[in-house]
Amino acid sequence: TTPLVSVQNGVANEPTLLRFFADVSGVCVMMPTSHLEPGVVVQHCSPVPGILDVGRYPTTQEGLAALRQRPFGTDRWDGPYLKKDIPRDPWDHPYYYRSPGEGGRPYDLLSYGADGGPGGDGDNRDITSYDGDTG
Repeated sequence: TTPLVSVQNGVANEPTLLRFFADVSGVCVMMPTSHLEPGVVVQHCSPVPGILDVGRYPTTQEGLAALRQRPFGTDRWDGPYLKKDIPRDPWDHPYYYRSPGEGGRPYDLLSYGADGGPGGDGDNRDITSYDGDTG
């Protein structure tokens, strides 16, 4: 028999599928989120939507604007991937994006903290997509 893989967002469809198919597997993709009120989900990670469409992460030059506007020379872009403007960090500073990232990472996304400058301690420390902080 051919196995069937069920990929759902928090819905347990495997028992239903097992009534019709002999070999069913379920896939769970974890994404850290908070559910503050019904219908509102806050995502605490740094996804870069569109990589499956375009086939690559945005370049440093394209930046996070590539989530809202088609980068020059991309044929398969299917955005905009954000309905609103690019969000700012909790201190109302822009996020910084670079690709490729340091240390062989495909990209780095960071906030320079409350002071808006590299380094620092406490609220002024750098917060990064790869390890939480560098300060």
